[in-house]
Order: sequence, then structure tokens, then C-alpha cells
Amino acid sequence: DIRAAEAIFRAHPAQHDFRVQLGLGVALERLGVLFEDAASAIRSGDRTTDALDPAKRADELESHAQEAWTECKACYLETLEIHLGNTKAVAGLVRVCALLGDEAASIRWGREYIEILKSASRVRQLELEDATLAANRESELKGAIALNDEATIKTHLHISTIYTRQENLQGAVDELGAVIAINPDLPQAYSRRAAIYFRLAQYQRASDTMNTFLKLSAHLPFDHPDIRQAYALLRRCKDALSAGDLVGSKN
Repeated sequence: DIRAAEAIFRAHPAQHDFRVQLGLGVALERLGVLFEDAASAIRSGDRTTDALDPAKRADELESHAQEAWTECKACYLETLEIHLGNTKAVAGLVRVCALLGDEAASIRWGREYIEILKSASRVRQLELEDATLAANRESELKGAIALNDEATIKTHLHISTIYTRQENLQGAVDELGAVIAINPDLPQAYSRRAAIYFRLAQYQRASDTMNTFLKLSAHLPFDHPDIRQAYALLRRCKDALSAGDLVGSKN
């Protein structure tokens, strides 16, 4: 129960322990999401309310969400004051700044999070080079590096999404390139990149990139929504390229 967790952390005597501030931040972040989800459900009609004015109730819930996230952000920042470089706090700031609508701050914290993860992986990689390393320790280190790579990919995808929304399309393409550099077999990186290339009027690149997506998604049925969207984009690329060829021949 999130409210119970919140109460426990608020009443904890060791308020200067970074784990208490971090725990409270996590609880408040989740509480804010619950408020926001409830508000959205009321507005869509998926959830009923006893309030005489449902729209006003949704507004109140959204306000509660913003309050929870604002305090959550303060908790994560306090965690970093006590425990510099705490990865969970930095990751939390990436999320909560986005929830608060501060995309620039979310990107800044995302960059810091990526650097922390890369640094941690470099240290583990150096340890892996020890010829006397025990097998169980080797497995543990490889697992930690894999988790860091996964978190790095998610952060690059997050930043790419923000850039796309901001119409910084080249920035979004670059972030997806960073994803592919880590995991060249991730289909969604190619599908997203192809869609952005199309918006940039780079139709051949869009087509080539989407074909890579299709190769990596061969296990999906033809009627899968992602596959259908991929072929739709390929048709649009073909039409755009044909139109370009026609204009060129006329000139």
C-alpha cells in the first residue's frame, strides 16, 4: 500500500538517511501516478466518482499528482545531497521531471544517468579482464553490465521521445543511433528511426531502416499492427521516391 509506505517513511526517525528520502520519493512518485491515472479515468468515463462535478474532481486529482511529484523531486534531490551519485535517485529525477513537464531537466538528468551507468560498466569491464576471476563473480559482473545497458537504452529512448515531441528530429535520430550501438538487434529502435527519417524527407534511409526492422521482426505475424504500419511507411517512402524521380526527370 503506497499510503502506508509513505507514512512509514515520513515517520522514520532517520530522516537524514538517504534510504529514507529515496523510499519516500519512490512512494510519492507512485502516488502521483495513481492520482494522474484516476484523473484520466474520470475524464474518459472509465471511472465513476461521487463528486457532483467530475471535471473538478479530475482537476483536484491532477493537482494532487503535481504536489506529490514536486515533493518527490525534492526527496530525490535530498538523496543526492546525502549520497552523491545515487543511481536510483538520478533515475527517479529523469522520470519525475518528465512527469512534471520539465523536459529539459529530464534530459539533463538522463545524460547524467547515462554517464553514471557507463562509468559503472567500465569499472566492471576492467574487473572482467582479471584472469583469476571466479566464475560466479564473472557471471555477476556480466549481469550487472547487461542491466546497465538495458537502463542506458531506456534512457536514450526516453530522450529520443522528448526530442521527437519537441521537433528536434535529428537529436531523436542520434539518440536512436546510440541505442543501436548498444543493441543492434532491437527492432523498435529501427522502426522509430525510420519514422523520423521519413519526417526528415530522407525517404531512402527511412525505407532501408524499416526493412531492417522487418528483418528483425520476422517472428511477428503479417497482420501484427507494427508490421502493417511498417509496410504502410514503406509504401509512402516508395511513393515519395517515385515522385522525386518524376520531378527530377522533368527538370
